[in-house]
Amino acid sequence: MTEKIDYEEIELKAGLEFHQRLDTKKLFCQCSSKMEEKPENPKKQIKRYIRPSKSELGKMDPAAAKEAIKRKEFTYNIYEESTCLVETDSEPPHPVDKEAFDLSLVIAKMLNCDIFDEINFMRKTVVDGSNTTGFQRTAMIGDNGHIEKPLRIDIDGVFLEEESAGIIEETKGTKKYRLDRLGIPLIEIATGIIRGTPEEIKEIALRIGTMLRTTGKVKRGLGTIRQDLNLSIKQGNRVEIKGIQEIDELEEIINNEIKRQMELIELKKELEDREITKINPKIKDFSSYFREKSPGFMKKAINKGGGIYGYILPDFKGILGKELLPDHRFGTELAQIAKTLGTPGIIHTDEDLEKYGINQNIEKIRKEEDISEKDSILLIASEDYEKASKILMEIKKRINQATEGVPSETRKFLENTYTQYLRPLGGEKRMYPETDIPTIKIDEDKKKKIEDNVPPKPEEIVKELKGRGISGELAKQSLKSPHVNTIRKIIKETKVDPTTIASTFTNTLKELKDTEIDKLKQKDYEEIFKALEEDKFSKDALKQVIKAKSKNPEKEINKLIEEKSLGKISSEEIEKKVDEKIEEKKELVKENPHRAFKVIMGKVMSEYQGKVNGETVSKILKEKIDN
Repeated sequence: MTEKIDYEEIELKAGLEFHQRLDTKKLFCQCSSKMEEKPENPKKQIKRYIRPSKSELGKMDPAAAKEAIKRKEFTYNIYEESTCLVETDSEPPHPVDKEAFDLSLVIAKMLNCDIFDEINFMRKTVVDGSNTTGFQRTAMIGDNGHIEKPLRIDIDGVFLEEESAGIIEETKGTKKYRLDRLGIPLIEIATGIIRGTPEEIKEIALRIGTMLRTTGKVKRGLGTIRQDLNLSIKQGNRVEIKGIQEIDELEEIINNEIKRQMELIELKKELEDREITKINPKIKDFSSYFREKSPGFMKKAINKGGGIYGYILPDFKGILGKELLPDHRFGTELAQIAKTLGTPGIIHTDEDLEKYGINQNIEKIRKEEDISEKDSILLIASEDYEKASKILMEIKKRINQATEGVPSETRKFLENTYTQYLRPLGGEKRMYPETDIPTIKIDEDKKKKIEDNVPPKPEEIVKELKGRGISGELAKQSLKSPHVNTIRKIIKETKVDPTTIASTFTNTLKELKDTEIDKLKQKDYEEIFKALEEDKFSKDALKQVIKAKSKNPEKEINKLIEEKSLGKISSEEIEKKVDEKIEEKKELVKENPHRAFKVIMGKVMSEYQGKVNGETVSKILKEKIDN
């Protein structure tokens, strides 16, 4: 495949699903939505197993049925401040959090959606153990929306739902989750079909993310916003990619997935040329060929009562080794399926068998079973024949799907911008009514109040900030800040230089990331800048004042400035200090006034540590050196 892709020619179609955590209390209780700093130290633990059952509509979800095969044990960590009986599924959900619910209405209106007159919660089957109930509660807030930039696209729906439990670790047969994450309010935004380039799709994602931040009530940080990507091309089927966290990587992810799908379509053509349609090989027991000489994992499987099982695949030479992406072959896809079902992977004759040391074993199989070099052999090692047979049946199903091209499935995003098989696409049988939460009615007065609270569009905010004298670049940086609304409010309500305000939030706070500034609220920043406006401290001391306030958020700002000796230094005291330093460096002043200025300026500023204004010191020092 050439590097240049004609996206119109391949009929690229995409859809985005945003999942953004809201910065409010939890959705169905009054627990804090703040994540625990030490999730490995829970107050208590509970254990559960998944058991698939029919919904109230009498239907069974196929993904749930398949997950039950694994028979995994789920452990849930319980915490003091962020977990209650709702998260452990020991009592019904409480009424929906008002702040989170109203915010979901604002977001729906931001995206030009029609808000429903009545809102009902539904249950969506969860198959991976990430919810103690076995389902996720979700409500559709509005539909029929759109955004205009960078392309006009439809917004199919805005949903309010509960966040899943956070995974801590996964081992063979077990998963451990943290319940502090379960129940955090989550906004889901589903776009309509996007027919654009990967770059345009990324720009759409960035714009929606920016719009969410302008509410001032969304969480920030790794994991607080995720995107799911739905993708298809001509002759293919829809593939869902879960858990993309870095929007900047979206373009590369899309291009890699396009290439993978295009190569799968080429693989289909190769199978057609070989007149291979559906295969139905019988599972064979190859254990006898590996009893004397084989790698440890094979011997272990045999010694524990299992064996080496697999298929003979006629005329398949080269098919399993077909490269879909660099270092990612069709055999890799089959191995990923095997791994999701609890086995380390597969071995096949299109790969380098030298690394396993089983070349002679395979040659013996070919000779005694009369297997042609044109045929492939696929093997798995398992301690349980029944489990092996289920895994091999799924591998056979995936091989047969290759004769149709690109299968519909859910895949997981990997750090190298590739994807990995996760599970089949969930069907419509996953959704059924929630019986514990009453219908919420939205009247016209409520809708009017929501419209009045919709924040300005991103470009309107940039224009507003530029109108205050802030440069275009700093205005754009401010828009990306989680404090953008705080910046706007402080600029409007104080006479502090707008550039100083904006650069404090976009630059200075980054330097303080290792402190406890996350404890500071908008009112704390308003108090700090009000004190600066009243000349209680120098703007050069802003960083120190913010740091001090973050350690004592309850302390009144003027007392804090006094206790920490952060107050503004008088001009008289500055003059005395400058005279003192000039006297120390008088020879340098005479020989090289320019260098003397830099040296003395640095010493004075260092000694006062931000308590004085640099412009004031510079002016006093320059006059004295000139004289």
